[in-house]
Amino acid sequence: MEGSTKFTAVVTDGGKAALVEQEKRPLQEGEVLIRVEASPVNPSDRYMAAGAYGVKKLMSEGPQGLGFDGSGVVIEAHESVDSSLVGKTVSFFEDPHIKGYQGSWRQFLYKKSTDILVFDEGVKPIDCFGTFVNPMTALAIIDFTKKNGHKALVHAAAASNLGKMLVKVAKNEGIPLINIVRRTEQVEALENIGAEHVLNSTSETFEEDLEKLAETLNVTAFFDPIGADFTAKVLDRLPNGSTAYIYGGLGGAPISIGGTSFIFFNKKVQGLWLGPWLDSLTTAEREAVYQQVIDDLSKGGEIFGSKVLETYPITKFKEAINAAEGVASDGKLVINPQLS
Repeated sequence: MEGSTKFTAVVTDGGKAALVEQEKRPLQEGEVLIRVEASPVNPSDRYMAAGAYGVKKLMSEGPQGLGFDGSGVVIEAHESVDSSLVGKTVSFFEDPHIKGYQGSWRQFLYKKSTDILVFDEGVKPIDCFGTFVNPMTALAIIDFTKKNGHKALVHAAAASNLGKMLVKVAKNEGIPLINIVRRTEQVEALENIGAEHVLNSTSETFEEDLEKLAETLNVTAFFDPIGADFTAKVLDRLPNGSTAYIYGGLGGAPISIGGTSFIFFNKKVQGLWLGPWLDSLTTAEREAVYQQVIDDLSKGGEIFGSKVLETYPITKFKEAINAAEGVASDGKLVINPQLS
């Protein structure tokens, strides 16, 4: 395939995703060519495939690639780029709001050498495919918590891959964390990795338990990937002046909150989006969070690693999308575009 002038990619147009054949092109100044070998199926990828992700006016018109996170091996470098990058395992992030977006569900990807994370010898693409979306969101949550003066936080959908990372990061930072899950086995799973406070939202006493624990821990930040009516259910039980930070819409409906929360209890709602957060960091801060993830994944991924449940060839990307939602708390489904 590397000798061919064509390669396979996944694109979506009007909520319909399909395989397409694309032409290779010459490398431009500053670019490397990556043979993509691993890309996870995240909730954001499912939304993108359905045409329900992002700010449309900031995205180019027409077919869009799929996949935000990924890893692979550099197989070619422009003459303006250090040739020692060839053969290196690298990871990358694709944002559909940025000019030049391609998507990671493709056999080959063109990337600026300054926009990749490079790993040492011995680290394989399957070890570092999820460097950005979940690890960076977990670190963004901690950063938002600190910079906005919160002493403790609550997180929903906490049994997810991201939620498990957050348990470990918050513990390392000494920040109290309330984890909200939906099933008994998820409570046990989080406790087994060191979570101290886990609440089951299906419990009859959930709201009362949350209110008491939030008061005890002084929880004033809610990081919410669900939305819908769940935002109010949690925010209403937090102390006056608390803020809900929305970073997803798993609930599938608009957020619904009564005005009294804002008027009388000074509650707030705002968004958390990974791209703008990364842009808000200083160069030193950004390099530090990248290095934190690189170091962990290079040593086996105790904090930011993901359990791979199954690897799919690119030709079965639809099956991967359909299967991913049901196993979100168990691990990751991965697409390897090099498999046929």
